[in-house]
Amino acid sequence: MGVAVASRTFGQQDLAGYVGLQVWQLAVALRQGLIPAPKHGRWSQTVADQIVAEFAQVVREAVGDRPPVWAADAALLLAHRTGLDVVRDDVDVLAAVGQIPVATVSNGGYNHYCPAQLDRVPVKAVRQAVDDRRAGAPAAYSTWTAVRSLGWRRAEFDRVVRERRFTTGPGGMWRREDIEALAADAELNAGLDAVRLLGANEAAARLSIRRTDWDLIVAAGWVATAGSFEVESARAGYTHTLRVPGYLAADIDAVLTLPGVDWDAVRAAGKGQRSPLRAHVQAPKRAGDALRSFCRNIQAARGIRAWVVYDPPAERWVLNWTLDPALQPTAEQMGKLLDDDPDLAAHRARVHLLTLRWRTVHWARRMLQPGTAVVLDVETTDLDGSVCEIAIIDAATGSTLLDTLVNPGRPISPEAQWVHGISDQDVADAPTWAQVLPQVLAAIGDRRVLAYNESFDRRMVRADTRRAGADVGVLPGPARWGCIMQARSDWWHYEGRIALDGGHRALGDTEAARQVLLDIANSAPPAE
Repeated sequence: MGVAVASRTFGQQDLAGYVGLQVWQLAVALRQGLIPAPKHGRWSQTVADQIVAEFAQVVREAVGDRPPVWAADAALLLAHRTGLDVVRDDVDVLAAVGQIPVATVSNGGYNHYCPAQLDRVPVKAVRQAVDDRRAGAPAAYSTWTAVRSLGWRRAEFDRVVRERRFTTGPGGMWRREDIEALAADAELNAGLDAVRLLGANEAAARLSIRRTDWDLIVAAGWVATAGSFEVESARAGYTHTLRVPGYLAADIDAVLTLPGVDWDAVRAAGKGQRSPLRAHVQAPKRAGDALRSFCRNIQAARGIRAWVVYDPPAERWVLNWTLDPALQPTAEQMGKLLDDDPDLAAHRARVHLLTLRWRTVHWARRMLQPGTAVVLDVETTDLDGSVCEIAIIDAATGSTLLDTLVNPGRPISPEAQWVHGISDQDVADAPTWAQVLPQVLAAIGDRRVLAYNESFDRRMVRADTRRAGADVGVLPGPARWGCIMQARSDWWHYEGRIALDGGHRALGDTEAARQVLLDIANSAPPAE
């Protein structure tokens, strides 16, 4: 114990602590070429010291102390500073022409930007981007803008640009000339249109009729769904992909050839006026009206709140509800109630259960039931080291089931000690992992194991069990673990990692993680 290490290597997180930067500052600096790149994913002691001496202050001045923001938030910052009508596409265009460096890129391919670097963009450049966009001639296109301007599906766009070997420029933007060439290719667009699936809103727009009239066409059986396609839906900055039912464009066009329908009269009908199509079909109860009636019935019968939200890109309704003390109705039970409602028969395919936020709330409520789960946290000698402290508490009651230091059999790195404060001397007389493992298994029993950063804690527990010569099969399998940090991100509709303010000791971190779980479970439904 306590053996000095002459030279070591650093991963991204421990390097950030060593050089005095936030992890995000280091990530931005690496992407923007402000620090030397690692070799084989790690930095040597020599390079780390060089960063401290030569680059750390440069990074602070370059990226500032405010974390990167989405393009939509960057647009708001630029609009506030310049007084111009800046939108997210303008920000990505400014990145493409070299006015703003991209800070980071999300898993979904969306750019983030540092507020400090946004503050340095010349007003003239921002005005040029806004003017170009208003004139319909942006200097470059984001993928989303290109797809939208072409009127294509994302999958169609991805396939065509791959076949034509188009590539993006700075900031992941497409050249204006390439997008204009795609738009001008009549043969290509006609071929895509002939086999394209359209959603209900798009079908109504194609026929220049109201959406309610399109519902009557479907109810009459004149057009049937021909498959499904993917759309991107963004709520509170959180983007996810959904599959929606689609209608073949050719089938939609064929509706106009049906005899006996006065399409001019159908198109002339204004909002709230009776549709001429009612002469051909009995209209089902509208989806929104049927769902609101369903929610009122649920509240009256079960004493719980139920409400729906409409997701326009996906052309679907999403039903949310609170739970009674017995954690009912379950999703299966609510689905059966929807299936049995005759007013919803015509709309059932468009009704989905639980937004991501409320699916997470239901999960948290279940995890807090007596005997269901424990919350675990470990402190380690390093990011790739061994456990030097472990704590386990009961998720339902918060009572401590295990709280002990562990002799890791190896030195605790200075960076890890700086984080959690545990020294080699503190663990010198502590039990080894082989001695602690039976207590860990007894504390967990047959319950679920929740951890704030589940993948890290589970990996450390498995690694030390294997090093101790024990069978890792005695540990809970992956299906019995749950990640509170991921739940918190889902609850907030946030794609990034959210730090836990638990003091970096095992017991304190389990208590802080449990409080996150309580906060999620105690979410209030929207005001009526």
